[in-house]
Amino acid sequence: EELEEAIIERDQEKEVLEAIYSEGFQLVDEVAYIENNYNKTHHHYRIIVLPTNPLAPPARNDKCHINIITRHGYPLTSSPLLWFTNPTLPPSLLRRISQKLHLKANELIGQAAVFDLMEYLAEKLVSWQKEFMEEESLAEQVADQNDTNAIKS
Repeated sequence: EELEEAIIERDQEKEVLEAIYSEGFQLVDEVAYIENNYNKTHHHYRIIVLPTNPLAPPARNDKCHINIITRHGYPLTSSPLLWFTNPTLPPSLLRRISQKLHLKANELIGQAAVFDLMEYLAEKLVSWQKEFMEEESLAEQVADQNDTNAIKS
């Protein structure tokens, strides 16, 4: 059976996040269910992320959201499920950001982690975008050079 403590911590964290992010906080789903005679709950919420520094165009800062599902065992024995969304960023960068968040979340198992993950994301987002753009630019240069070499052959 899930520890009552985990359920209480999840509920308290949701209330704190709702207070901190107020209008940027949206409860998407809250589910209580019974599985194998055990009471289980999870919350799914979406929070607007404000990057510490502005994203490089054409990306838009006002489109940054993190989706969080706090599942059975969180925060004591499991991490929340997280995914970052911004329709103005490439899907491959979105996947990379979500993977980085997942790795960070696993480091924080045992504590309510969403606020720390929000801060981590807000601070790192611009550098992750810049790193991605530099890699893409380099890949384009290599492709152009390969095309040039192929034409000369």
